[in-house]
Amino acid sequence: MYQELRARSVEALKNAELRVRRGGAGKRRDLAEKPIREALKAVGAECWQLNDPDVGDLLVRFRGVLYCGEVKSGDRKLRKNQGAFPVWRTPEQVLDAIGVTRRSTT
Repeated sequence: MYQELRARSVEALKNAELRVRRGGAGKRRDLAEKPIREALKAVGAECWQLNDPDVGDLLVRFRGVLYCGEVKSGDRKLRKNQGAFPVWRTPEQVLDAIGVTRRSTT
C-alpha cells in the first residue's frame, strides 16, 4: 500500500506547480508539523513546507530520495485532494516512512 501511495504522490508532484517555502510565516501550519520538522532535521533530512492544496504539506529529501506527506494533528480529517499522500501525525511515523530506524536506549 505504501508503494502505491508513494507512486501517486510522485505523480501528483510531477503534475503540480508547487509553491515551496522554508519559513513559517504566512499560512497557519498544523501543530504536529514543528516536531516532525525538528525530528527530520535531527537525522540530517532536508524539509520544505509546501503551499499547494493539491499536494502534501512537507517535501522531504533524505539520502537522495524525495518523500511527500500530509501532516495532521490528532484525528483531523483529510481534505479531498490529500488522499494521495501518506499521513504523518508523529515524528516516529515520518522517520519510519523515510527509513530511519530508531535504536533502543537500553
